[in-house]
Amino acid sequence: MMKQILKKILPLLLVCISATAFAQYPFRDGFSGVPSGQVPPGYVGDIPVRGYHGLDDEKGLASWLKSSNQQDSIITPKVGPVNAKSYLLFFYRWVSDNIYPSEPKLPVKGDELEVFVSTDSINFTSLYLIDSAVHKPNLNFKVVQKYLTDYDGNYVYIKFRCSRGSGSYYMDIDSVQVAGTPLGIQESQMKELKAYPNPAQNVIYIEQDKVGGAYMLTDLTGKVIEEQKTITTNTIDVSGVANGNYVLLLRATGYTERKQIVIQR
Repeated sequence: MMKQILKKILPLLLVCISATAFAQYPFRDGFSGVPSGQVPPGYVGDIPVRGYHGLDDEKGLASWLKSSNQQDSIITPKVGPVNAKSYLLFFYRWVSDNIYPSEPKLPVKGDELEVFVSTDSINFTSLYLIDSAVHKPNLNFKVVQKYLTDYDGNYVYIKFRCSRGSGSYYMDIDSVQVAGTPLGIQESQMKELKAYPNPAQNVIYIEQDKVGGAYMLTDLTGKVIEEQKTITTNTIDVSGVANGNYVLLLRATGYTERKQIVIQR
């Protein structure tokens, strides 16, 4: 009897394991479908998903750091294989838990968000450290993009480790993704585009000398949302674009500039 039961459930178990052991590449997780208080499927760690802790008041990973909880961490599913153009991108913010989210957390020594990479989920190498010297307090999410060139050809795991210096606050993380260079543009060809405000509502302003170039607005997977072959003014109308996170690409002869843009109303 037991053997018959095992024969029926074993294939289902294998399907479940295979579904959570690997993540489709490119990989993106916005956490909107994960129940509050739970760790997302395929992740390992102690940072749960909470409502109103993500972009646009959606769900996101939220580490509540306080005197009784000094450090949390979480590891993504296995992603890849990545290539020389692959990058990690995520949004984060530090927010006081005093009438959340009414005020940003002023970082002090010991407040850290460190990102690690591993090819075996055991041995991790530091990729980027955000501490009081780097982080500038703001209620808006900040975007981080780091290339994974050193891991070309490998499957990777990404680990986020949140550490407390003092105070009581949330460290929110959202829209984690491992993907390729948008639209195949080489990193060496890209410059930082000066565009404001960010977050934007209905209009994005660019420097006057950029008028005449072509622009393209894509989502974080590289899908083109809208484009214009020639910019005739220093403003870009985004009133018809939904709230979310985008990449603004401006192209002129010999160079391409880009900017991560949040549209939030």
